[in-house]
Amino acid sequence: MTDTQIRRREYLTRTSAVLGASIIGTAGCVGSSTSDYPTDDIRFVVPFAAGGGFDEIARLAKPYWEENLSEDATVVVENVEGGGSAIGTSQVYNAEPDGHSLLFGDPFSGGGRQIVTDPGYNLREMSFVGHFSHEPHGIAAAKGLDLSGWDDFVDRIEEFNFATQGTGSVAHITPLMLAEITGTFDIDDVNFVHYTGTGEAIAGLERGEVDIYMVGSASSALVARAVEGVEHFMMFTDGETGEEFFPETRYYAAEEGIPSIEEYIDVSSFQRFVAGPPDVPDEILQTQQEAMDGILTDDTFNQEALDANRFLLDTSVGEDSRELAMKKLDYLSEDPWPSLLSEMLEG
Repeated sequence: MTDTQIRRREYLTRTSAVLGASIIGTAGCVGSSTSDYPTDDIRFVVPFAAGGGFDEIARLAKPYWEENLSEDATVVVENVEGGGSAIGTSQVYNAEPDGHSLLFGDPFSGGGRQIVTDPGYNLREMSFVGHFSHEPHGIAAAKGLDLSGWDDFVDRIEEFNFATQGTGSVAHITPLMLAEITGTFDIDDVNFVHYTGTGEAIAGLERGEVDIYMVGSASSALVARAVEGVEHFMMFTDGETGEEFFPETRYYAAEEGIPSIEEYIDVSSFQRFVAGPPDVPDEILQTQQEAMDGILTDDTFNQEALDANRFLLDTSVGEDSRELAMKKLDYLSEDPWPSLLSEMLEG
C-alpha cells in the first residue's frame, strides 16, 4: 500500500465512526427491517454514461449491496444516461416506492435542471439512503499549457477548450459558479466541448481535443491526471487537506488568494448520493441504510475503491446525506443561479 493510500485509509477510519449514529438518528422509532425485502431485482440506476466515477463505484459496490441486503439479493447496475442525469433520475423518482429502485446521483446535475425546468422529479422528495463520498473537486489540465498559477489560468482562459460530461453536468455548472463567485473571469469567455460522460471527457483530454477538465470529484481528477500529458493543476481545498490526500496537485485553491474562494469551496464540494423514490417505507429505507453502512465500513470494499483511485471521503448515511444535498440545492435556488442555469441549459 502506498503512503497516499495509507493516509486515505486513516481518514476513512476516522470518519466511518459517525455512520452508525447517523442511521440511528434517521431511523428513530421505526420497526425492524421487513423480513421479505427484497422480493425482486434491485435497479441501481447510474444516470450517466459508463466509464465514469459513478459507474465504477456502482459496479464496485454491487456485490457488497447484495451481501449486506440479503443472501438472495440481486442488484443490477444500469446506465441510464441523457438530459444531464434527468432521464435516469426521473425513472427512479417515478418508480414504485418498494425499495427496488435506487439512484446514484449528485445535487448539481439533477438539482440544477430541476430549478429551471420540469424534469419529472423533485430531489427534495426522494428517500435518501446515504452518500459514497463528499469531496473537493479539481482541475485537470494539459501539461503543454504550462500554466504558472491561477492568474495565468484566468488571463488565458479564452484560449482553452473545457470538457464537460454534457450540457448541465457538473463540469458545465462549476465553471459558471467559479466565475460568478470569484469574479475573476467571465463565463462567456469559456469555450465548452460537451461529451456524453466522464469517460468520454477524459478520452477527449487524451486525444488533445480539450485542454481543461473541471472534474466534479477528486477521484475523477486523479483518473484524468493518469492520462499521459495531463496534470492535476488545482484542487479546490486547503493546503493541509491537499497535501494529505492529493500531494501530486500543483496548486490548492485556498492558498492562492482567489476572491471568495472559501464560499466556492463550500458550495461546490461534490456529493455522490444514493436515493430512492419518495415515500419508501421506513422499514425498507432503514434496511437500505444499514446495508450501505455495512458497505462503507467494509475494509475490502474500501481497499478496492482505493486501488481504483475511487477513494471515499466524508461518507455518511441517513439524514446527513439529505441535508447536504438540500444545502446545495437551496444555494442553486437563490439569485443569480436560476437565470444563469436557465441560460446555460438553453444554450
